[in-house]
Amino acid sequence: MLEREREVKSAIELLLEEVGRTYDVLYQEAQKAVAIHDIDRSQHILEICRKVKAFKEKVENLKSEWDAIFSGVAYTPNKNGSCRKKKNRRRLERRLRTPEEKFILPILEALIELGGEAHARDVLELVHAKMKNILNTYDYEDLSSNNQKRWENTALWVKYRMVKEGLLDRSVPRGVWRITEKGRKFYQDHKALTVQEIVRN
Repeated sequence: MLEREREVKSAIELLLEEVGRTYDVLYQEAQKAVAIHDIDRSQHILEICRKVKAFKEKVENLKSEWDAIFSGVAYTPNKNGSCRKKKNRRRLERRLRTPEEKFILPILEALIELGGEAHARDVLELVHAKMKNILNTYDYEDLSSNNQKRWENTALWVKYRMVKEGLLDRSVPRGVWRITEKGRKFYQDHKALTVQEIVRN
């Protein structure tokens, strides 16, 4: 029985290793896309990375559950199945970095000032100029070998959310951001509100 236990454990560890390698390769491809300002491709790959990471966490929990079966220690994952330590780390990261909600209005405002659409790099430069007084040291940390800053990564994720919510146009060439009529209305309705009021709405 112990031999079977080790075989299953080895198989799970092998799966974790391969999934981890897949994530690393995908993340490197996303960073390469960012380096050449192919923002749409980088976002597409980062979305896949997010799903791969979530899958890896599920496998890690399965490994912990398998170990618990033979150790006699009760296994109690939290509601979403991820380990508490990782969840707490993600919460800490969210507290340290500038909240995603604070990027929404600067992105919309930048696009309006740029005529409604612009290349991603131009938008990000203007967004940075508007947010430099609230970005913190943590936001300026490098995330990869191509020196992408954390705030840039956050802005890319926010842009992806804004496209899904209809604030930005999805039918544009790669690397171009365009505001929609819904985005313009959102900006007009919320530009005088605080971030907390935006979140509540």
